[in-house]
Amino acid sequence: MGTLTLDNDETININSTGGTTAAANSINALASAAATKIVVTGDRDLNLIAFTGSGTGLKTLDASAFTGKLDMDVTLTAAASR
Repeated sequence: MGTLTLDNDETININSTGGTTAAANSINALASAAATKIVVTGDRDLNLIAFTGSGTGLKTLDASAFTGKLDMDVTLTAAASR
C-alpha cells in the first residue's frame, strides 16, 4: 500500500471505528505539507504507522473524543527556505 497524501487539507479528521473483531485499524503512511491539525475520533484502536508533515505546519493532535488506543509515529521535516 502506498502513501496517502493530503497536501491541500489543513485539518485531517480520522474516525477509527469497526466491527466486532479486536484488531486495530491501521494507516500505513500519511503525508501532508499543509496539515496544521489532526483530529482522531472513534472507539477502535488505531495504528498510524508513519505521518510525515512540515515542521512549521502541524500544531495540534486532538484525540480528546477518541476512546481507543492510539499508536502514532510522526516525522516533521523543516520547511524549505525561499
